Amino acid sequence: MSQNPSVSLIVRTKDRPKLLKDALRSIAGQVYRPIEVVLVNDGGCDLDISEIKNILGDVSLIYIRLGKNTGRANAGNAGIEHARGDYIGFLDDDDDLCPDHVSTLIGFLNQSEYKVVYSDAFFVFKEYDTEACEFKGRRKELAFSRDFDYDLLVFENYIPFMCLLFSRDVFLDLHGLDVTLDLYEDWDALIRIGEKYPFHHIKRTTAYYNQWSSDFQISQDNRNQKYLEQSYMRVISKHLDKITPERIRRYMSRHVYTRNLVKEKESLVVNLSAEIERKDAALRESNSRKDMLSSEIRELQALLHESNALIHAMRDTLGWRVLERYRRLRNRILSTPSARRVKDSLFAKGLSVFKNQGFKATLRKANKKLLFNKSVKRASIPIEIPPPPSYVVQETEGNPLLSRVSVLIPTKNAGEEFDYVLRKITQQEGIGEIELIIVDSGSEDSTVKIAREYTDNVFQIASGDFHHAGTRNFAAEKASGEFLVFTVQDAVPVSTQWLFKLLSPIHQGKASAVSARQIPRSDADLFSCWSYWSHNIKYLGCDHDSLSNNSLFDDFDALDLQSKRSLAKLDSVSLGIRKAVFDEYKYISEYAEDFDLGIRLIHDNHTLLFQSSNAVIHSHNRPALYFLKRSYTDTTALWNLLHMKRRANPPDAILEALSFAYSGLKICLSPLLQEDWRMRNPSDAVSTVIDCLAHRIHGIHAIAQPPEGDQMVDEFFKPIPPVYHKKMISEFYTEVQAVSRSFADFTSRYSSVHEIETDLVQSIYKLFCLTAGHYLAANSVDQVHSLQRGV
Repeated sequence: MSQNPSVSLIVRTKDRPKLLKDALRSIAGQVYRPIEVVLVNDGGCDLDISEIKNILGDVSLIYIRLGKNTGRANAGNAGIEHARGDYIGFLDDDDDLCPDHVSTLIGFLNQSEYKVVYSDAFFVFKEYDTEACEFKGRRKELAFSRDFDYDLLVFENYIPFMCLLFSRDVFLDLHGLDVTLDLYEDWDALIRIGEKYPFHHIKRTTAYYNQWSSDFQISQDNRNQKYLEQSYMRVISKHLDKITPERIRRYMSRHVYTRNLVKEKESLVVNLSAEIERKDAALRESNSRKDMLSSEIRELQALLHESNALIHAMRDTLGWRVLERYRRLRNRILSTPSARRVKDSLFAKGLSVFKNQGFKATLRKANKKLLFNKSVKRASIPIEIPPPPSYVVQETEGNPLLSRVSVLIPTKNAGEEFDYVLRKITQQEGIGEIELIIVDSGSEDSTVKIAREYTDNVFQIASGDFHHAGTRNFAAEKASGEFLVFTVQDAVPVSTQWLFKLLSPIHQGKASAVSARQIPRSDADLFSCWSYWSHNIKYLGCDHDSLSNNSLFDDFDALDLQSKRSLAKLDSVSLGIRKAVFDEYKYISEYAEDFDLGIRLIHDNHTLLFQSSNAVIHSHNRPALYFLKRSYTDTTALWNLLHMKRRANPPDAILEALSFAYSGLKICLSPLLQEDWRMRNPSDAVSTVIDCLAHRIHGIHAIAQPPEGDQMVDEFFKPIPPVYHKKMISEFYTEVQAVSRSFADFTSRYSSVHEIETDLVQSIYKLFCLTAGHYLAANSVDQVHSLQRGV
């Protein structure tokens, strides 16, 4: 016996047996069971019940015959009264359900606290086909598809009754449909139900709402526009107590917003129409040019055929054959190195033949030996002209973005390569107009001069006034484009489509802000390549295009750090956003300003897009000490931004522990520079160094006079005494071990230490510093301002 809850579908009908059968077939085709049909004949013609049962198959039938037509509401109440299912739904006799309609709705109700759920329906507009003598669907469109909004429901009947499924006790509370209403009784019921029970909307189309002429539509039967308006006002008047000033304000605000959208759409339509007309004109011109060229080609081909025919005719003449024989004879005689001897020999032989055999024999001999020798005979080959090359226009994918785009770049000592970056940006395709905004903070090289060769929008500020957020906000204020693109002075677009691909999703309304990935430069060192692979690919999941918005999680603030960074991964190195949106939010945070912007956009229901399929080339080969400072600064900023609790250990004690660990690391790295290590696998070498470090730092005693390591890191730790702090050392080593394991995995693609010897040693120092900066920031609340300078 089935354990599924039962479903009753109430079907009201009158005088439309053919349409009724189609509706019942759609119920019989439901994949869900058990279902019963409560069929209410509202004073209509007699029905063939045996045929109906045959159509329904294993779907049970309750048939109610009303003696006279009593109206939709009364027929509906009769159906509700006789329904035995745990859940109740309605279907008009001229509509249809998709096979998964019931299973979709009841599947949600069984797993939630909701008592009312609804899906979407297609409006199917049908016309009568006189030849086939039947109605056929000519077009269809999605009906409404709006989430539940009680404020809107009070004013608009926007949920098709057939799309709903109700828990049985909902109708017990309802006390039936209002029989005083012969139209919109379903809307009235939904207003009363919605006041007490929230509805859940499943954005899935599971029904077909057939639209017929007024002769066939029950709800519109013999009713004019005035009657419809009167029926609407009857429902509104019944629920006047619910139409509060605040509800009117919200409803009208929505209408104003919709009207503005319509105006914007109309403006877009006008612009698109003009663009289409321009494209059509260009296409017509192109087709005209194509026709002209085709005509010229046909004329040339005809001339070619005539020329070939003439050549063949000339070659068939006696004069041409004699001339050809003369030329071959001449070439044969003159082609040898000893032309003189040949002529003498031939002449002597010819004279001998002439004396002994006569003139005719001499001529035959000449023909055989010289004129018709197979080695010199030429076949008549027609001349062919190759077809003209094809001219293929590489068009931008999708429609060009005709708006002005402002590209904002903060600079300082960008170097001569800055010219190449600006040239690549100004050569972008598919963009209406590119406006460059350069804000330079105290460059001492040719940066400003190069910038002014490309734009007049060059603004200079003092070096000390640079602020990651403030400087970019300043640039945005100077911009006049509809779209803003933030980048940096050494990020090179990978293609001429970078800007177009970055901004098209925003223009199409698919995202509010878009970032593209970074690809390391060809001269990137080992550590830079690993950093990109480890942080961007493995940690943030930047190996594919991804959308982020509030629909992906219940509570963004409850997510862990990795999930937050992955979802809100905007990147100022390559970031596109509409200027109106940016002007509302702006950058705020001094560090991680792009991540902070992403968080605030997600909180306000904006959609972010990360494009792995679009990129800029950007990387830096930094010294090890830089990563200690950068990691400290980034961790401090991120944890403060996300209100993550940091442990309040004394910074001096942590630095002493780090100094102790660094001393041990230098000793463990020494063997990497020795000859017997050069052929070892790099992954094994890294693991051996980390294992060695474990023994060294857990040896408790300070390491006396360790060897020299990285010069800048040596200078940093020189004034800091190495002290063994057991807990800190143990915690720090655990973090170093985890990061090193990832690095070892990355280096496994190389066959020997020799291939990456220098890079490998420096990379391990950088790994250490990266981890040290993070550990210091996460475990102390006192600011170490010296570490934030220069980043």
